[in-house]
Amino acid sequence: MREALKALQAVSVVEIRRGYGTFVGSLSLSPFAEGLAFRAAVRHGREGRASSS
Repeated sequence: MREALKALQAVSVVEIRRGYGTFVGSLSLSPFAEGLAFRAAVRHGREGRASSS
């Protein structure tokens, strides 16, 4: 559970305030979109290298 909350905090879904609790963050989808774009770029790069070998 702790690791899941840390992962959600990393993408600004929740805000963890030590001594106060855990709060719902801004609920913006931009961190998810950025993460997906990054993963797609990495995967595309790997597939491009594999097919050119």
